[in-house]
Amino acid sequence: DIFNDTFTAIHVDDEELYYQVKDYLQEIAPKKESIVKLYQSKIPIFEKFGIERQIKTSFGRTVSMAK
Repeated sequence: DIFNDTFTAIHVDDEELYYQVKDYLQEIAPKKESIVKLYQSKIPIFEKFGIERQIKTSFGRTVSMAK
């Protein structure tokens, strides 16, 4: 949504999208193209960067059930 000079990395886990993002940055901010990284770990990208947890907490209170 909002791209500015404070961005230090953009991680993309899809090769086609990776090249699209690089091409787009080449047009709007050529000096920042190198911050685009192709994420290839076996750990899911949302898990690696804690995104799932952030999404869950943004929906409010949750109750964890003990097993």
